[in-house]
Amino acid sequence: MPRTYYTPQEAEDDFYDALEEGDLKRLLSVWADSDDICCLLPMYPMVQGRKGIEDVFLHMFSQGQGVELSIAHLS
Repeated sequence: MPRTYYTPQEAEDDFYDALEEGDLKRLLSVWADSDDICCLLPMYPMVQGRKGIEDVFLHMFSQGQGVELSIAHLS
């Protein structure tokens, strides 16, 4: 069951936590289940569609456990 986010900040926090942990399933749960989505990452061309976004993060996570980030959540 998809998670409901009550604020944009909740969705952003969950996205970056999943990114740092290399949790593809959790990361994808933040995205709409639609092909009308796109993602723009540094050093990548714009990726369109859910399958394309899944593929780019799958490739990114295949390089290691997750993405090393310095995350500070706003209160």
